[in-house]
Amino acid sequence: MRVVIASLLNPPLHTRMFYKEALTLQKAGFQVTVIGLNNTPQKTEFYQNGVHCIALPYFRRNNFYARYKRKKEIEQLILSLNPDVVHLHTPELLPLCPTLKKNKVKIIYDVHENYHKNIQSARYYAWYLKPFVLTYLNYCETFVKKYVDTVIYAENAYKNYLNFLENKVFYVLNAYQPVEPAPEFLLTFNSDDYELILLYTGTVAKEWGILNAIEMWKKLQTKYKTALIITGSGQFKDIPVHKDIYHYPVENYLPYSHIVRTLQEMSTYKHKVLGLMLYEPLPNIIECLPTKWFEFMYHRIPILYTDSPYWNTLNAELNFGLPNTALQTLSLPLNYYPLSSEVYDTYTWQKQASILLDVYKEL
Repeated sequence: MRVVIASLLNPPLHTRMFYKEALTLQKAGFQVTVIGLNNTPQKTEFYQNGVHCIALPYFRRNNFYARYKRKKEIEQLILSLNPDVVHLHTPELLPLCPTLKKNKVKIIYDVHENYHKNIQSARYYAWYLKPFVLTYLNYCETFVKKYVDTVIYAENAYKNYLNFLENKVFYVLNAYQPVEPAPEFLLTFNSDDYELILLYTGTVAKEWGILNAIEMWKKLQTKYKTALIITGSGQFKDIPVHKDIYHYPVENYLPYSHIVRTLQEMSTYKHKVLGLMLYEPLPNIIECLPTKWFEFMYHRIPILYTDSPYWNTLNAELNFGLPNTALQTLSLPLNYYPLSSEVYDTYTWQKQASILLDVYKEL
């Protein structure tokens, strides 16, 4: 069975699209193509772990002409691949559904973000454009009820997002999927020089907490000899130059294997590393459950996170982190707690992979 997983806004090697869904399907015998965007100037095609990947050039999200042009390119690519199943990750591709249905294609709409709250919180849209973008989003999602075979939610928090689809909904949650790490050794610092190491991984941007991470490093420097490790992609240029800040930029739209390599290396310094989740308290972030939490947990790295009711509830269950409002309780050496088999099964991808395969069996 030929499957196309497509997104207008995410890279082909996106953590959920590629490392979780595509590899799960490929191992189960499906022929999988993933289409997305990369920071390359031209279209590129490659195979990764047996999955066909197509990367189109990136565009600025508020460049609506480039956005429309890229959308049409992706739609044409999807049709040219003659798929049996199309697994869509962005609502702007939903208007392709009537054409797909004429070709008897099964359609899955994967809601891995709350797009309405994303637009409301986004800094890259002018305030006066947001109502128009939201109106277009609502139009795109009108195609779901009539044409989409199954909706997948990546978060329990999305259960009221498209609540007119009760009979079509599955929950395939954003659990953690361990992957083969990049072979190169990324970290070139001496851990013995520091009492405390702060670790920031992922997209380097204000909303994901890079400014908060730098401020936290400055604060903790007054108490402990502290290093800040930053591994991720992004164009953020305000990371200060300092001998105790180690910035390892990741090119090509955040290859996840580099992040995993960093987590593995840092987990060897167990009692002095804090994983940072000091995200901005925006509704599209703070009301969801980032995979980052489980990445740190899996590697036994305790977490310093933005205080929020949702995350506090999880932490009360797992006792694996510390809200930034309780910094006065921080003491060294740090404690970490091995995952029980029950927690491992709940918050890692293996269980979710089985649900995903069940979704495909029922199409």
